Amino acid sequence: MGALLVLVVGEMTAPTAQADAAVFPLSGYEVVSATVPVAAEATGATGVDCPEGKRPLGGGVYTGDDDMRVVESFPTSSRRWAGAVFNGSGFESVMDVYVICARVSPGEGYEVAGDGNVPVAVGTTASAAVDCPAGKRPLGGGVSAGSDDLRLVERFPLGAPLSPTGWTGTVFNGGDASTTFDVYAVCAPVPTD
Repeated sequence: MGALLVLVVGEMTAPTAQADAAVFPLSGYEVVSATVPVAAEATGATGVDCPEGKRPLGGGVYTGDDDMRVVESFPTSSRRWAGAVFNGSGFESVMDVYVICARVSPGEGYEVAGDGNVPVAVGTTASAAVDCPAGKRPLGGGVSAGSDDLRLVERFPLGAPLSPTGWTGTVFNGGDASTTFDVYAVCAPVPTD
């Protein structure tokens, strides 16, 4: 049984009124992915770019092997989503990285918020959260690891399901040195109805 990490963007519905359409217009929705090999007992990483003119709304990593653990999955730039996995098996395997993309009109309030360099000691679990700026809600989010020894434990919308305001991430440090991680939220002024 494989592992699947998908950062949910949420339900996207058509605007119900002209005022809602002005809040956060999207067009050209699509999912882009890449499949790459991961050597045995090694970490593999790749990034996937949204087509020119589109931005990431969310993304995720899929592994088809129980011996593979997701190290990180996060937005890295205005067009890219990155993912990394550790292959703990004795055989080469593959990983898939996905990014959900759409055209976002300039000046419409789209932004990626982040909380960086959160410390996590050896053998411990640490959590961090990042809030979207006032008036914005999370579309997706992710966690960037400071070390291949980190394992993503959980990642989900902060304040969900009633009133999501940002993104939360928890990691476990299975290595022999303290390290850090970052949490990101993809934010925009979206209607709540």
